[in-house]
Amino acid sequence: MYRNGRPFNPQFEPGEALYRMFRPEAVEADRLLAAFIPFDAAMSVNRSKYSEPGDILSVLRLKYAHWGVVRFRVSDVPTRMESEAGVLFEWFVEHAPEEDNYAHSEVRTFRNRIHSKTSTHPRSSRSVSARYSAIVR
Repeated sequence: MYRNGRPFNPQFEPGEALYRMFRPEAVEADRLLAAFIPFDAAMSVNRSKYSEPGDILSVLRLKYAHWGVVRFRVSDVPTRMESEAGVLFEWFVEHAPEEDNYAHSEVRTFRNRIHSKTSTHPRSSRSVSARYSAIVR
């Protein structure tokens, strides 16, 4: 899990799994509820190339030991969507390693080709991503 001087790796295969933790109340009938899939400006995930599903919980200590993990593929992330108002939204998966979590990555939202920590996104992006989620822990 530790970076140990390993370089940044920007290459993601379309079939590579991404892991995201979720609260126990976020599940209904073995599916993650769309309201709990944030697709914020930078949604934190772990990439399967460098971690196992449960690793995302161990990095964050015992506080999250009872939480679950959802898996989705890089190819499940919507690439672009235009709102009714003509705003272009795009998503990119980017490796963002941390010293204590080399697998850390982010699904970043760009609005009209600009990324900011306060980017808003179309609500329909949640429904697109919800179809592909799978509970793994």
